[in-house]
Amino acid sequence: MRLGIADEGWVGFERDVALGVAASARASGWETRTVATAADEARVDVVLAIGNLGIYPDLVRRHASARRILWHMEVLSIPPVDPTAIYRLHRRVPTGRLLDGAARALPPFGRSGVFARWREEAAIERETGANLRGLQASRRAFDRIVVDSNDRAWGARAAGIDVDVLPVGYHEAYAGPLASLGDAERDIEVLLLGSLPGRYGRRQRVLPLVEAGLAERGVTVTRLTTALMGPPRRAILDRTRVVVDIHRVPGNHPMLRFILATAAGAALVAEPLRDPSPLVAGVHYLEAPTGELPTVIAELLADEPARRRLVTASQALIAGPAHMDRIQPRLTATIVDT
Repeated sequence: MRLGIADEGWVGFERDVALGVAASARASGWETRTVATAADEARVDVVLAIGNLGIYPDLVRRHASARRILWHMEVLSIPPVDPTAIYRLHRRVPTGRLLDGAARALPPFGRSGVFARWREEAAIERETGANLRGLQASRRAFDRIVVDSNDRAWGARAAGIDVDVLPVGYHEAYAGPLASLGDAERDIEVLLLGSLPGRYGRRQRVLPLVEAGLAERGVTVTRLTTALMGPPRRAILDRTRVVVDIHRVPGNHPMLRFILATAAGAALVAEPLRDPSPLVAGVHYLEAPTGELPTVIAELLADEPARRRLVTASQALIAGPAHMDRIQPRLTATIVDT
């Protein structure tokens, strides 16, 4: 089997997953190469595109000469059971720009809690809605679409897009070897591993609240918000005791963040997930409502045996069922059945 992995300029996690897929595929006897042009595509049997469609414009536009699979890993809009009027408005018009204009014209409104809440909702809908619309517009460029978590599958299926679920797996090629839980120095108590795009995102609002709550308990949060990859990122994670997962979009699954933290020996504490599988709360990570995160994190930091139990269980998961080598047969079946 000749596997091509689409690459028109990876911008982040796509490179991580591609490295893991390529290493696992080669171990299975596949020939792998990156695909950036039509000539590249003509040399492979199947092309795998990982992540957001926005980074593969040429692939989407050109005629296919190989089978194509999209492994979509971006959060998708899930319609609420009882949508409010403001939610319907966010779906239909560019409310973010309208709200920004209103805030400039009426500064008191721009400082109000109503503005902050509506502007955050607009930012969430802009991201999730744009991802969903892009998937709807470009799905005909692919023979098969898979997503990496059940919550993304719900969003796609609610929009009438047929998808399968294939979770991301751990591989040393991108996450590094499993760290020993010996007495190595871990001088970073809590690490935020995630981007802070724009002014009005949910993470931008929640993070200072969590930082303040932890500061009251004598705990410092270190921010890693740039696209640091490979050994430099691993060097920081090796010094970390707890990674906190504050969602840009409520309920968004943090599987790749979990893998990176676990491989380096750090424990994950997250806000509630819609569907954490294959993770189990209380076994592989701790889950707490936003307002309780400082308390849960501080208690975990004060109980090193409990922190190590979480990491030990998590490392067993990613070394076993959640290893990319164990995911590979499912990816192979997806390709063969396409």
